[in-house]
Amino acid sequence: MCGIRLARIDQRMLKLRNLVTLDLSNNEISKIPEDWKVMESLKEINLSHNHLEGISRGFCVGSLSKTLRLLNLSSNKLILLPNYFCSLNGLYTLVLSSNKMKALPPSIAKMTQLKHFDIGDNEIEALPGGFARLRLDSLEMTGNFFPTSVESRILRDRLQKVPSLLEIAARLIVCRGIKTTPEDLTPQMIAYLDSGMRCLCSAPVWNSVVSAIVVLELRRVCSTLSSDGLDSVPLEANLCSGECLQKFQNNPYAF
Repeated sequence: MCGIRLARIDQRMLKLRNLVTLDLSNNEISKIPEDWKVMESLKEINLSHNHLEGISRGFCVGSLSKTLRLLNLSSNKLILLPNYFCSLNGLYTLVLSSNKMKALPPSIAKMTQLKHFDIGDNEIEALPGGFARLRLDSLEMTGNFFPTSVESRILRDRLQKVPSLLEIAARLIVCRGIKTTPEDLTPQMIAYLDSGMRCLCSAPVWNSVVSAIVVLELRRVCSTLSSDGLDSVPLEANLCSGECLQKFQNNPYAF
């Protein structure tokens, strides 16, 4: 159903239980529905060349988080992707080129199956810290705003001797792998968990962090690279403790 000036995704499509590939490219879709739970077989979605400005939470955390292998969101109007987008951790191929994206979600490291990643022609200046844990076969990142030279440095220190109760509770849920549903948690806690990041040591972090710029050598994360000739780019890391800060200060490549 590509190229027919479709303005929205018909709810009847979302009842096609056995559908494997859905091509809605070259339309005028501006919003993605929340409920995709019936589409248990869907592996590939092409939403390129539409008018999308955001991605719904239900699209990312429902059944598609387990089944989806390819997602093409190129040539839309995306500026930022929420952290819950990384719940699509079964993705093998992700195309985000030709948007207006200024950053990638901090939880990008959750996308452990990702092998082919295209973020070309956006407005990205630095990658999130978790990007260093990806192991890609191909990475396309030409046409962004990455600087030609990078120096490691501390950006801001917001470490708290005693974190908030909200942060303590969120750490407990994540570190112990406690399974929750929207009925178990308050909307505030759900939003807080969605906003979580990872220290370079892999510990979950939220507000109590030290933010720092680390130099990422791109060949550490991909086999095939297209990057406007850049060998390294800035990585904005969020460190969880004084120990990790000291480790970073002594050797930014220690993690």
